[in-house]
Amino acid sequence: METRVILKNARISPKKLRFLLPAVKDLDPLEAKNVLSVDKSKSASILLGVLNSALSNLSSQGVKLEKGMLKFKTFKVDEGLKLKRWRAGSRGSPRMYVRRRAHITIEMEVKDKKGSNIKVKKKVISKDKDGTKS
Repeated sequence: METRVILKNARISPKKLRFLLPAVKDLDPLEAKNVLSVDKSKSASILLGVLNSALSNLSSQGVKLEKGMLKFKTFKVDEGLKLKRWRAGSRGSPRMYVRRRAHITIEMEVKDKKGSNIKVKKKVISKDKDGTKS
């Protein structure tokens, strides 16, 4: 089973987010959550929010989150929108600067202890004619 979470146009430059990726990418997602929760930087809090979203998606699908079962398939930071702005320079001439944004993509896969992918059956809730759940 796999899950994917994408955060688009996070208001931080991709370079600042990529600084943390090598330390977190190779860890188990539950260990990565602990590492990011200790870090005080803005980039760590943004990555932690996306990681929490991915973990909650898995838990809402009925997967028990245990250590050693989860693995990052992809964990990448791409460049988002660039907002081009200007500020007055010497003698009033415009000086350009760019406000960068980032796209964060996390894909995780769940494996059982044997190493094969887990398939989860989705629950189907049917409604009667009067609107009550059965």
